[in-house]
Amino acid sequence: MGEANFGRLYDPVLGRFLSPDPYVQMPDFTQNFNRYSYCLNNPLVYTDPTGEYALIDDLIVMGVGGLINLGVNALQGNVNSWGEGFGYFVSGAAAAEVTIYAGPIAGGAVLGAGNNLTAQVSANGWSNINTSQLIFSSFMGGATAYVGGAITSNISPYVSSWMSNITGSPVIQQAVTQSISNATSGFLIGTGISKLSGNDWDTALRDGGRGALFGGGLGLMTGAISGYKYATTHKLDPLSGESLVPESNYTVTPNGIALPKGAYIPDDLVENPYGRPGSYGNSRWKIC
Repeated sequence: MGEANFGRLYDPVLGRFLSPDPYVQMPDFTQNFNRYSYCLNNPLVYTDPTGEYALIDDLIVMGVGGLINLGVNALQGNVNSWGEGFGYFVSGAAAAEVTIYAGPIAGGAVLGAGNNLTAQVSANGWSNINTSQLIFSSFMGGATAYVGGAITSNISPYVSSWMSNITGSPVIQQAVTQSISNATSGFLIGTGISKLSGNDWDTALRDGGRGALFGGGLGLMTGAISGYKYATTHKLDPLSGESLVPESNYTVTPNGIALPKGAYIPDDLVENPYGRPGSYGNSRWKIC
């Protein structure tokens, strides 16, 4: 009754599928030639809901993270060549992948380091990398995500309430919430550190503005990832927030009979185990 799932069957005792995977995803990786295994024999890290494709979610998230980081840096005027654009895209993709498995603070640290490395290589080449700048940028990225998370926990109920009137998408709601939080965090941290370094207020505010752009992009990325993970965990459409679990058109009665919803059953056709009128408490029992 209802929809059937014709995916591959998995035996949890054997730890293997009962039919081979029709798609060899990575022919250069030997584990993938065991077409009865689950997720490259690494089920603690990867998921494969259909039994045919693994890593698809990772690729989607990495693509989104790369595009967001590329777009933010393009707005800042940091992208002046194809090489720089590629570097910022890779930084965003790497940060997104780290965010999935290690959380937004680790993702922020990777993003900060990746963006700084791209800028340094573009300006000075690979032979003149300033490690101190790299470490500091990584720290700033992680700190921005950490403070942004604290801000998110306080403003999330208000932003979510406002956003729920606009869209039910968990991806958009989380992206907006964390983008606002991390932009605020980036502005405060950037302005504060610049001022503590002895800069005047004009310079400090400009540094804060750059921090806000970085934080906004980071929050947009981590928020979208958080919303996507929430949607997949709760079986929701990431863009609409509607349930992906098909609603059954049938209901099983207490005595095990599957009947269409809305059906009426006269009492004289229903078994009465208690020997009194109205087997289910009414003269007619409705499936609802």
